[in-house]
Amino acid sequence: MKRKIQFIFTLLSIFYTIRSSAQNADNYISINTTTSTLTAITTPAQVTAQQTKTSAFILTMEARNTNARIFVQGSTTSPIPISKLAVKLNALGGTGSANVTGSSLTAMYLTGATQQLFGITKTNNANKPVTATYDLILDAIGWSVQGGSTYTFSLTFTMTQP
Repeated sequence: MKRKIQFIFTLLSIFYTIRSSAQNADNYISINTTTSTLTAITTPAQVTAQQTKTSAFILTMEARNTNARIFVQGSTTSPIPISKLAVKLNALGGTGSANVTGSSLTAMYLTGATQQLFGITKTNNANKPVTATYDLILDAIGWSVQGGSTYTFSLTFTMTQP
């Protein structure tokens, strides 16, 4: 039996600051995909194996004036639970990477709730951007998923400042 299932991962960026001013060059978050986030499962082996998109996206952020926290929230309308999807820090870089707190190289499985990825401490009014490269992981979906369909997952990233 040949089954083809496609997964589309929609990556969204949301910008938020405590002040009523708009995003600026000193306090921001941006996201770039580095590879196609479309995954096609076409073989029996893929149905029972974890699928990983290495270096799937890069978050770039800076918190010049205050501390900040970076969050992710996953959602889906598919019959596949969001808990099958994880993000995993692959690399941390940029001149401000020493100011990152709470980051982990362990895969963070999404729950549908807002989950903190890491924090950034104030950079003493110096431009010190942080780049975080993440892998996108889809656990084995098993045989109960309908073949021939496309399923969409969305990730929303938020940066908050106290």
